[in-house]
Amino acid sequence: MEDKLKAWYEKYPVSEYQHYLVTAFSGKGEVQVWWHAWCSQCDLYDDSEDFSTPIIKAARGKTYEPEVIGHKAQTKELVERGVIPSPWEDKASQ
Repeated sequence: MEDKLKAWYEKYPVSEYQHYLVTAFSGKGEVQVWWHAWCSQCDLYDDSEDFSTPIIKAARGKTYEPEVIGHKAQTKELVERGVIPSPWEDKASQ
């Protein structure tokens, strides 16, 4: 991985690109991680010079019951306080 990073920084220098490590979590307990280099010298809407590559395409997380129960209780409280919309309303109407 270190060799890949060096190559990316050489090909996409910091003077011209902003580098990001991006993570995304799915509702199915998966995580994705990828590297993104954004061309800071290019037009705002021109992404033709940007670079993006997956580092971890999909990794499964472990689920522990107490955390799931605690998360559901916290989500329910936030819904009741009106902070977030209910994730269960759409399912109930189907």
